[in-house]
Amino acid sequence: MISVLYDLLYLFPLSLVSVLAAGIYMYMPQRSGLPFVLLIVIFATCLYVVHRKSRLRFLLPVILILSAAMAVFIQKGEERSHFVFNNQWVLWVSLAVVGCFFAGKLILFTRWGKRVMAAAIIVTLGICMWQKINVDKAVVSLAFLPVLLILTEEVQSRWKKSGYTDGKSHLVGVSPFLILICVLVFISPSSEKPYSWSMFVKIWEKASEGIELTSRFFHSGDEDYIAKTGFNSDGIFTDNVREDSKELIRMTSIKPVGSVVYLVGGVYDNFEGMEWHATHTPDTREHMLDIIETAAAVYGRDPDNVQEYMKKAEVRLYYLDFNTSYTFLPEKSVFAGNKISDIDILCENGSFKSVKPLGYSSDYSVNFFRMNRGSEACSDMLANPLITDEQTWDEVRYNRIPESGYKRDDREVYDTSYASYLEYQDSIYDIYLPETEISDKTGLFLEELFEDADSDYEKLTRIEKLLGEMEYDLDPGRLPEDVTTPAEYLDHLLFNSQKGFCTHYATAFVLLARSQGIPARLVQGFYVTGWDGKNTVVTSAMAHSWAEAYIKGIGWVSFEPTPGKKLLIRGASMRKAVHIRALLRNYHISRIWRKSRKQWKRKKEVL
Repeated sequence: MISVLYDLLYLFPLSLVSVLAAGIYMYMPQRSGLPFVLLIVIFATCLYVVHRKSRLRFLLPVILILSAAMAVFIQKGEERSHFVFNNQWVLWVSLAVVGCFFAGKLILFTRWGKRVMAAAIIVTLGICMWQKINVDKAVVSLAFLPVLLILTEEVQSRWKKSGYTDGKSHLVGVSPFLILICVLVFISPSSEKPYSWSMFVKIWEKASEGIELTSRFFHSGDEDYIAKTGFNSDGIFTDNVREDSKELIRMTSIKPVGSVVYLVGGVYDNFEGMEWHATHTPDTREHMLDIIETAAAVYGRDPDNVQEYMKKAEVRLYYLDFNTSYTFLPEKSVFAGNKISDIDILCENGSFKSVKPLGYSSDYSVNFFRMNRGSEACSDMLANPLITDEQTWDEVRYNRIPESGYKRDDREVYDTSYASYLEYQDSIYDIYLPETEISDKTGLFLEELFEDADSDYEKLTRIEKLLGEMEYDLDPGRLPEDVTTPAEYLDHLLFNSQKGFCTHYATAFVLLARSQGIPARLVQGFYVTGWDGKNTVVTSAMAHSWAEAYIKGIGWVSFEPTPGKKLLIRGASMRKAVHIRALLRNYHISRIWRKSRKQWKRKKEVL
C-alpha cells in the first residue's frame, strides 16, 4: 500500500499538470469534468497494472481499449469521422497520463533522476515567469508538490534514523502537511500586480556580472567594435551595411540631454581615393577651444538668456558587451570636473582613446553642452555669428565655465588664450578646407540651390535638406568603377543613384560644404535615441556617420544629412522655400546647356 501511495503522490500531480497545461492543445471539452474523470480512470489503471501481481492485471487496459474501439466502430459513415474528431481528446489525455506515469516511474528509480526532475520543474516555471507566459495557479501549486517531496526525501536521507527507517513510509507520513502547503498556495489570494523580486533580481544581476567579467577577462584584447557596429576606422566605402542590435553601452541621463545624443568616436578630415582618413587628430586643447568659442558666442550675444541657445547636460556611460579602446563622448564634452577625467585618454587617428582598453562594466560620466537647435534665437545666432573679442573670450573661459579645467590652481592647464584661439581658427581652414573640385554640372546646380542664401548656415541647411530627401538604402551596391574623384562621386549621388546609407550622405555633405568655402569634416560614432525618460541602451544598430561644419565665431556644428534621421534644423530660418525634390526632378541637361551658353556669351563680351 505504501508503494501505491508513494507513486500516487509523485505521479498523479505530474499527470494532472500535463493535462491542465496542454489542455488547449488536446481539444478538451470546455467546462466539463469528463477529461478529469478519464484522467483518474487511466491513472488508476496504470497503478493497477504496475502494483497488481495477478496475471489478469492487463485485462483492465484491454477492456478500456476495446471499449473505445467499439464506440468508434458503431458510428456510421461520416458520423464516425465527426465522432473521432470531436473526441480525439480522449486519445491525447490517455497518452499524456500513460506517458507521465511510466516516465515518472523511470525517474523515481534513482535519486539523481528525482533531482533532475525537481530542477526541470523549477527551470520550466522560471522560464514561464521570465517570458511572461500566463500559467494557471493550479498548475503551479501541483508542480510544486513533487519538488517539495524530493526536498523532503533529500533531507531525510541525511538524517541519522533508528527504528523503522523506510524512506517511503516516512514520506507518505508527512505528505499531508506537504499537500496542505500546496493547497494553501492555491487558495491564498494573489495580487494582480507582479511581485518585483527585487532582492533576487539583484542577486541575479551580480551573478551575471561576475560570469560576464570572468568571460571578458579571457577576451580583454578583443577590439570588437568593428565587427559589431560597422564603425570602420578607415572610413572605406562598402556596398552594404550589416545591421544588428547588439547591446553595447547603457546610458543614463543625469541632466536632461534631449531626444537625440551624438556619441563621437572618430573624426576624419581627408577624403582621398574614395576613402576617409584621419590625418589630423584634434587634441584636448582644440576640443576645449571649440567649447569656449561656442560658449563665448552665446554669452557675447545674450548673457541673460543662455538657455535659449545652449544647455548643460550630463550622461553616464556603462559599457556592456563591448571591448574597445574608443572613448565615446557626446559633442562638446568637458573632460575635467567629472569621472571622464579619471580615464587616461590619448588622442590618436582622429579619436579619443583610453590607454587602458575599456570593456564590460567600464563606466564614466561626462558633462557636455547641447546647443538648443530648436529655438529661433539659436538659429538666428548660427545664421548671423558675431566676432568674439578678447574680453568676452577671457570672461567665458575663466568665469563662465570654470569646471572645464581651463584654469586650475591659478595656472593654465592648456593654452586657451585668445591668441591661441586665433591660431586655432586659422588651422581649421588649413586642415578642413582642402581644395574641393566639383563638376560644372554640380556647380550650376548649386548656384540654383543657393540662390538668395545669405549665410553659410543657410547654405548648410539647404545641403542638409537636399540630401535628407533622398533614399536611405543599406544595400545601394558598389560605386561604379568610373567614380574615382570627389567630383565624380557628387555627380553620381546627386544625379544618378540618389540613394545610400549614412556614410554616403555625410561624405556628400562635407564635399558640398567645402566646395562653398566652409570647413567641414566627417564624424563617426552613435546616433542615440530611445530614451525612456532617463535611460537608454546604445546598440550596434545605432552606429552612424554624420557631418560637422565650422561656422566662424560659433565653432563646430553638427548636421544630419541622412534620410530618415531626425533633422537638426528644426526651427531654422530658410530664407527661400526650396523644394529640393522638385528641383532635382526638373534639373536636366538642357538647363545646364542654356546656363553654360549664357556664361560663355558673358565671357566673350568681357573679352
